[in-house]
Amino acid sequence: MGRHASPAYRLVLTGLLCWALAGTAYAALWLTFGDRPVYVHVRWAPSVDDTARQRLERHYSLALAEPKEDRTFGYALLDRSHENIRNLVLDSEIEDTHQIHRTAFRVGYFAQRLPYVTSAPTVPAGLELLTLLSFVIGLVAFGFALVRRPILTVRNALLDPFGTCRRLSATLLFWVAGRIPDASAESAALFRIVFGSAVLMLVLTRPVLGVWLDDPANLVSSAQRLVLQTLFVDAPWGDGWLQPWVAFWGVLFVVGAFARTAFAGLTVGVVAWAMLYTTRTTHHTVTALMLALLALQGSRWGDAWSVDAWRRRARPCSRATPQHYGYIVWAPALVLGIVYAAAALAKLGNSGFAWILNGTVKYHFLSDSHQAMVEWGPQIGFYPWLAVLLSFGAIAIELLIVVGVCSRDYRSRLVAGGGALSLLAGFAIFQGVLWPAWWILTLSFLPWHLATPGALSQAPAPTRSMSPGLHSGRFPKLAVFMVLALVAQQLVVSLLKIESSPVLSTYDMYSTSYGSPADYEQKAGQQYWIVGLDSSAQAHRCRISQVDADTIAGDVPPARLLTGPILRSCFAPSIRLQSISVESTRVHVDWARWRLEEPVRILLAGPIALDPTL
Repeated sequence: MGRHASPAYRLVLTGLLCWALAGTAYAALWLTFGDRPVYVHVRWAPSVDDTARQRLERHYSLALAEPKEDRTFGYALLDRSHENIRNLVLDSEIEDTHQIHRTAFRVGYFAQRLPYVTSAPTVPAGLELLTLLSFVIGLVAFGFALVRRPILTVRNALLDPFGTCRRLSATLLFWVAGRIPDASAESAALFRIVFGSAVLMLVLTRPVLGVWLDDPANLVSSAQRLVLQTLFVDAPWGDGWLQPWVAFWGVLFVVGAFARTAFAGLTVGVVAWAMLYTTRTTHHTVTALMLALLALQGSRWGDAWSVDAWRRRARPCSRATPQHYGYIVWAPALVLGIVYAAAALAKLGNSGFAWILNGTVKYHFLSDSHQAMVEWGPQIGFYPWLAVLLSFGAIAIELLIVVGVCSRDYRSRLVAGGGALSLLAGFAIFQGVLWPAWWILTLSFLPWHLATPGALSQAPAPTRSMSPGLHSGRFPKLAVFMVLALVAQQLVVSLLKIESSPVLSTYDMYSTSYGSPADYEQKAGQQYWIVGLDSSAQAHRCRISQVDADTIAGDVPPARLLTGPILRSCFAPSIRLQSISVESTRVHVDWARWRLEEPVRILLAGPIALDPTL
């Protein structure tokens, strides 16, 4: 058989043999010499003297000490195990490290690798060279086995680059169009009524006030403040215009009167409401809904079961393709899928697989246990394997929702919707976090086309062929553009870590991971407070930033403190303060019961006596 085997077969066999040799050489290298040392920096605490430092260097397998600046030393880290790195990072006698991932407990991917510590350095060097050469030769063999088609593709691309780009663009556009399901004008109309009513209920049952802008406890960006100042503070009608505006355009949209214009007006009102609403809560709660509203602009809402359709009954207009209506009922699900995928990537990007392996959900369940519907969440801490399983499940579901959304089978979209609902239900039950704007988007996962099957069967046949031109009237150009814009903006936002309330977000909520209970207590819930005592010895507390805490704890005269912006923003003028103190609080947990206790309070400065007559 060897004489008659094809060249491709022999090349594949050669590649497999070379990769087997590479694996054998690498296994021999790792079993004999272990991991290759990595160059890291360690900054020791001021309390660590030379004797203690040398003891800790031996304990953590830190060799070849090289003094740097101050208390920082460079080392060859010999023991790269997860346990050793975790203990090193969490050691209270070590202030900081460099070239070590401090939450994933691993060395950096681009940290400098050092030669193996051995009396025969040529042996590991030879094994490394054999591993690399065997792998490269195997890769080349596989490449030659599959070379004909790639070479032709590269040749055509070089000879006709513009034509190749056009063909690739057309392929991408038609692939995206192929993800959009079919629906009828009646299905879109039914979705308009339900979706519009839900958005109206969300906004009208959560009124907002312009005075929130002046509340020092509310975090507002400069751009957000400028817009809100114009819309709600400087405007002669104040914030009284918002609810009538939303109600007017919302009702017109639901009944389908001037549907496109009404939807645009409703979107303006909802975005203005969200900008003020998010001054008192995280913008993650509404950002996904804002994206969905923007992505649905220009859609054909009023072709059935609407005032617009009734007005045009004497001169009916031609209906669009099922894909145009399908985009309407599908786009909110796509937005939710993209958002969940971004949230998963934020978790993995911030902590790597440590977010899963640390069973991070148990810590977030603990943080929100005071508002959860049930007491089961913190109990997961007693079962580390279950916490790891739930953490993996959360990441897997977040990543796979968008895959289900892009399926042509509505059953797969239903399963994806079930996954989205399970996460939202988990937030509500185990953490007491209810984001109704996200729940509204899950309506899009329902099989709306089944509600009016007869109407869909009478609609124009969808165009699924790759042959029609992009300028064909049957091609849903606006819908495809919106899909690509949604994906592109989230890629840019996540890569550049842009946060702009209430539209742009990396969705990094709950992305922090904790390597151990001690790490959780150190990182979670660190807050800073001013505690003021009035003439009747009554305490008044105001939360401040770390920068403000450092400012007050510095050598600032009491007279300047009393007239300064920090106290004026925290306490009403009617409160006559006699003295103030600055303190920090951090989480304290009874780990035997996995239950939050009273936070630990640490006095940072004070009491500082004030003269209330100033």
